[in-house]
Amino acid sequence: MAALKRVAAIPGEGAAAEAFAAAVSILEGLSLPIEWLHPLVGEAAVEQVGEPFPLEAKAVIDDSDAALFGATSGASAATPSL
Repeated sequence: MAALKRVAAIPGEGAAAEAFAAAVSILEGLSLPIEWLHPLVGEAAVEQVGEPFPLEAKAVIDDSDAALFGATSGASAATPSL
């Protein structure tokens, strides 16, 4: 059996989130050894913590084997360099 991979799942906003959900559903249907991680980013992060890309989200992504990203709207896209 293949090793478990940790994937940071970032659906994005708007229509991207709908397409992202369909893509994840297909991947889950393949029964791949994936642990899905869901860092708080984008508009939801702005609403909850006041910034679109909190350091906690960066840490989750950095610790993942891969990241699957939808797309973002212009509203939360402006992020300072880290």
